[in-house]
Amino acid sequence: MSFVPETASDIESSKHFELKHTTSRGIKIYIRELSEEEAETIIIGSRDDEFLSVQEDSQRLMVTIKDNEIVNGEFDDSEDTLEVLDFMVESEL
Repeated sequence: MSFVPETASDIESSKHFELKHTTSRGIKIYIRELSEEEAETIIIGSRDDEFLSVQEDSQRLMVTIKDNEIVNGEFDDSEDTLEVLDFMVESEL
């Protein structure tokens, strides 16, 4: 079982993911909070693991969407990367 749907439209319509922020460049940042038990089921190196963020007492999946596509890894544009990183720092993600 995967926690992260395959398509951007599935994430956008999911009751599990919440739109937390849209950058000025149009990147949508969706978050799904996970219990510790759910996070422990994610296999290292799996697709879900690519989106997993674990900090002290919280576990979450963070998925970024640009131009109706899931961004898996690095953005092509460094400005996009900086906007997402700024949000992460401000939100302590």
